[in-house]
Amino acid sequence: MQILTEADVLATYNRKDPTAEELVDDYREYQNYSDEHPQEGPTLVSRALDMPHGRIKEWHNGVQPDGYRAISFLEQNGWFDKIPASTTNSLNRLIAWLLASGCVKSRGFQPRFTLHDSNDIYRLSSGLRNLGLKHDIQHREGRPDEVTIPEQSSVAGRAFVAAGVPRGTDHYQVDRLPEYLNYATTAMRRKFIESYLLTRAAEAPEPWATRIELRSTRPASYIDDFETLCRQEAGRSHVERAGCSVFLSPVALERITGDS
Repeated sequence: MQILTEADVLATYNRKDPTAEELVDDYREYQNYSDEHPQEGPTLVSRALDMPHGRIKEWHNGVQPDGYRAISFLEQNGWFDKIPASTTNSLNRLIAWLLASGCVKSRGFQPRFTLHDSNDIYRLSSGLRNLGLKHDIQHREGRPDEVTIPEQSSVAGRAFVAAGVPRGTDHYQVDRLPEYLNYATTAMRRKFIESYLLTRAAEAPEPWATRIELRSTRPASYIDDFETLCRQEAGRSHVERAGCSVFLSPVALERITGDS
């Protein structure tokens, strides 16, 4: 199983007739035909494939569809790898980080990862690097710094949205945890929870407990899913819930982070 597929990513492109997926299929058909008939120019290729001449001429001149360039980058860097793989482990942690303490901007699909302490940049940079991405740090006066992606940012953002991260600040867009967690490995599921521990841990009223404070703007169904995930991985009797907070006992904490 995969965290995301080509079709998931291409569905984030708001275009019709043809859709992004249909355009990619046409481009691949064009590539195959051109490889077999290298002497034919755009006019002959257009007639043979029954595709618009202008589109074929652009492709003949080296222009590629946006969706094709996006999925080519993602494919080359392991975003479509099957679970488990080092790339899917990195992708899982980055998705969790964005859901817990980050966002994908509505304009341009730009991902933003919030930093909370000096170790966060090392955790994030290794995951980004494993997926073929570079990073910058944006210093913000009076607010936590953010990690941004200077190259292939919108491609990465589309992939994160396709995997279950909301686009923009309306957190009600996503009312469930990402579907891939249903068939992810135990280690991946616990790393997902651990990303919340690293970014959303808050002071607990009881000294024995570790509190994870989820965003209050999350739908109740999302928080229910997170509570269920914690109970499945840490033991039902070691997890409690109050409003937007999930409390973990020392036993639960050890089970989730013991292999870290």
